[in-house]
Amino acid sequence: MRASERDYGSTFRIAAVLTLASATPLAASDLTAAVAAVAARHDALRTLAVGDTFVEAPPTLAPCVDVAVVPPGSMAAGVTAAAFDAAQAVLAGGVGGAWANPPPAAPGGVPTVLPWRAGVFLPPPGAPHNAADAAALVWYTPHYLSDGTSIDALAAATVDALAAAAAAAAAAAAAAAGGASPPPPPPLAVVPLAPPLGAVYPSPGGPLGVPLGMARFLAMEALTPLLTWNRRRLAAPRGPPAKPADRSSTARDALVPAAVVRRFAAAAKAAGTTVGCALVAATAAALDAVGVVAPAPAGRRRSTVAIDVPINARVGAPAASGLHPTTVGCYVGSAVVDVPVTAATADDLWPAAVAVFGTVHTAGYRRFQAESFGVLGEFLSTGLGRSMLGAKVASPSEQGRLMPPGVSNIGRCTLTDAANARVADGGGGSPTVTAVRLMDWEATMGAPLILYSCTVGGDMALVLTAVQPLVPTATADAVLAEVVRRMEAAA
Repeated sequence: MRASERDYGSTFRIAAVLTLASATPLAASDLTAAVAAVAARHDALRTLAVGDTFVEAPPTLAPCVDVAVVPPGSMAAGVTAAAFDAAQAVLAGGVGGAWANPPPAAPGGVPTVLPWRAGVFLPPPGAPHNAADAAALVWYTPHYLSDGTSIDALAAATVDALAAAAAAAAAAAAAAAGGASPPPPPPLAVVPLAPPLGAVYPSPGGPLGVPLGMARFLAMEALTPLLTWNRRRLAAPRGPPAKPADRSSTARDALVPAAVVRRFAAAAKAAGTTVGCALVAATAAALDAVGVVAPAPAGRRRSTVAIDVPINARVGAPAASGLHPTTVGCYVGSAVVDVPVTAATADDLWPAAVAVFGTVHTAGYRRFQAESFGVLGEFLSTGLGRSMLGAKVASPSEQGRLMPPGVSNIGRCTLTDAANARVADGGGGSPTVTAVRLMDWEATMGAPLILYSCTVGGDMALVLTAVQPLVPTATADAVLAEVVRRMEAAA
């Protein structure tokens, strides 16, 4: 899968925009040092992908951190808004954009740059200090480092790194003033690299598992039109340009207040489902209401809207798998969920949300999907697999439609909330992360729309990425507004 992403996607596919709150102004050196400290703690950030294997990066290969001072004219919207717009522009560059794809390599194919980078955004000198939006930090990462809990872990590690630096500075100041220097805090633990996901989710069937899985994949590709006859297609799809450079991807965001999120979560629990499943249902209903999918055929007893839902490797993994709560790099693909959307869904979201829960939480469902994705990865590493994918990517009728619309509910960022709480318990003397906004670049391949949800401190940040010209920007705005409206109505 890494090879496929390298060939057909941009080098950096995910951007996580972190809003930093701080009682005092922040310096670029503080944030670049925090990025370096996070990289030093995570083996996944200090490895290089060479073909289908990982090698340790040489110690001389330092993280690349871009520092930008927000122009005064952009300060009315705030630092985070400027960082969000800048991240959109970076990702929209895509293949051959601001950062080379594939990355520069030394003899032997070893990259000479790390597979991720960061961006720091600060207010202009002399600007009034906004404690709630003091700075922004963007982590740009490839998909294989970007599952939801990995992003949560990186945000929490950023808070911890800033807190450790603040504690060290306070101790040095106390010692310089002749006071007693407090004992140094214990060093932050190093987070090991995730084990090979093929070992966590071995292909069922032993030695014959992969060839049998490949045969099943090819059969399903041929049978999909017959098996999904009740699935509603994109309305009046227009064949997008064949050249990836002619496609674009934009992102829109909305913040759902904590009070609405609490009511929505309580209603989901009362209905016997989860916030994530309810978001999937709300998105499917919004696609129907706005007209992104074709109307349900008259007289058909059942029709569905397909939503692609990412899968985290931790789900269903054995206890001894080696995957830890703070492991970075546990993305194992996704599963397509058929959401029943009827006329009644406009007034009552919960039957559809319960149906989604019944699919996603079927015993062994997500584990099977993870194992199947492993087989897909094996297939795409073959000449035939890469040739098939290349043909799809080059097809005007397929580009931007290789997957259905998607919903990635990162959910509550518990690690980030815990790191923020540690800062508060220590007197609140160091910065915290108060919001995480995720966006993806899907202009060459992938879903026409993807909704990302991250909840920090109770507020839910929703970001909808859309591919043009497949989905007009105005349509994406209408979909996001409809999702928020349905959340408010259902709560």
